[in-house]
Amino acid sequence: MKKTVWASRLKKRHSIKKRLMVCAVSFIVPIIVFLMASNLYATHLLRGQVSASNRNTVKLYAEQMNTKFTDIKNYLLNLGNNFVVEQVGVSKSYNEKILAGYQLQSEFRKGLSLYHTIVDGFFMYDPVYEIYMKEMINVKSVEWQNEMEQKIRELTEKEELQQQISAEWFNIQIGGEYYLVRIYYIYGIYYGSWSDVQRVLDEMVTIPIEEAETVLLLDKEKVPMTSDEKYKSEEIDWQRDFSDYYLTGPEKRYVVIGESIENGTYYFVALILDQKIQKGIYLFGVFTAALICISILLLWTFIRYSKEELAIPLERTAQMIEKVEEGDLDVVFPTESNTTEFYVLNDSFNKMLREIKHLKIKVYEEKIEKQKAQLDFLQIQTNPHFFINAMNVLYNYARLGSMEMVKNMTLSLVKHFRYTLYGETWVLLEEEVEFIQNYLHIQKLRTANMSKIQIQTEIPKEVMEEKIPIMTIQPFVENSIKYGESEEREVKIWIEAEKEKGILKICVRDNGEGFDEEVLEALNKEQCVVREGKKRIGIYNVQSRLSILYGEGAKIYFSNGKSGGAVVEIWLSKTVKIKG
Repeated sequence: MKKTVWASRLKKRHSIKKRLMVCAVSFIVPIIVFLMASNLYATHLLRGQVSASNRNTVKLYAEQMNTKFTDIKNYLLNLGNNFVVEQVGVSKSYNEKILAGYQLQSEFRKGLSLYHTIVDGFFMYDPVYEIYMKEMINVKSVEWQNEMEQKIRELTEKEELQQQISAEWFNIQIGGEYYLVRIYYIYGIYYGSWSDVQRVLDEMVTIPIEEAETVLLLDKEKVPMTSDEKYKSEEIDWQRDFSDYYLTGPEKRYVVIGESIENGTYYFVALILDQKIQKGIYLFGVFTAALICISILLLWTFIRYSKEELAIPLERTAQMIEKVEEGDLDVVFPTESNTTEFYVLNDSFNKMLREIKHLKIKVYEEKIEKQKAQLDFLQIQTNPHFFINAMNVLYNYARLGSMEMVKNMTLSLVKHFRYTLYGETWVLLEEEVEFIQNYLHIQKLRTANMSKIQIQTEIPKEVMEEKIPIMTIQPFVENSIKYGESEEREVKIWIEAEKEKGILKICVRDNGEGFDEEVLEALNKEQCVVREGKKRIGIYNVQSRLSILYGEGAKIYFSNGKSGGAVVEIWLSKTVKIKG
């Protein structure tokens, strides 16, 4: 009793009516403090929002550059395995090397047509015969070409750089412009490519980054590779971590956003002018001052009406929630209110309570259904009729003295029961197909009519390695054999599978008479089929297990083929609810 009285007093002390009065008295001081901090906070917030909105774009461009750099590296590595490169390297005379070099230039032209967005030119250099050949997109001056050749020769001749050849990118400078060079060494020759940094940026950054003054590429020492000297100023700090944005620069301050490329070999950086970000802050200050004046005038009106329109309805709602907390789900929240929000809130609470009551019942039903599906699965795994029939066949073969048939049948049954009784929840598609072939073999040993049944599989090798729940396909094949067996015709069953857009699609079809309309309707509604007063749990069991394992990620479609026969399509997504 004392605890209840204390809780009641505590609620009154912290009631919303008293809190509203405290807010009214202390309203002015928080407003003043808020104004002093608002501009600083708004500036920080805007910077954060701009940087956050632009970081994804910067990251996207960085990933695209990573992809392009990887593509050109792979292309150059593959080129090293080309017969033309080998021919240049193994040629024993100057003339032979020149002729082979012309063929290599033809390969370079093909490469430029493929990688023109990232590569400006390819080259080959033989240090023994002093042969240098190149192919480029844009025609440069003779002086420029000579300087590029000299730079490449210097890179290949420096002993301290030999370990970096074929392992790293080099950045060189010609006439104030920066170029990225990739070199590989094979068969005694050097070959590689160069890329104009500025042209690469212009080609890649097709959509301007919002508010960015420029985008730059930094080397691994975080030195800007640009001819614009203002970005090389010592007052701009490039050595900071790019995991988050930061401010740098003198009077003209920049917000810097960057991402690493090639595992830290280069950095893609966007510079956003801070003045552009803050251009709306001044208007915000004026608006805030005007808002304070209006707020003071409206404060008393707010306090006067808040009690009737806010405090009392909230107290009533809180009392109702306490009853719900105590377990009373029959509470009905009043929906008579002049305030739309309280009407919506109370009406939503009423709907939520009805839904909770419904869900409690549904959860229990779903648990029962899942347990039933699992029990049915155990039942179909240890099918007594199949076991008894198999033992009877063994007995007959033994009685007739057909020991080879006994051995054959026994081995097949061992494989069958090892798979069904001790198999894992998840098996390879290849294992399921082998199990089905073994099942058909057992059936053929049991009766001569089964020899007319053929199972054909059309499944790519890589799809065979996909994992599926055990006994996913076999019940459909068994169904085709059971209802398609005939003395007049040969029964054919096709098992096909493919993987498309992350979805494994399995199709089982036959040349039988197909599904009855009543059965087809029940199957597509995921209902258990009843024949001759007995439930046929095989297919329903598969549906239930896939629903438990995949949820909405598994679908089974039943139909009849245009030329006759039953068609079953099983679609399985990657999403799995319960791992086996």
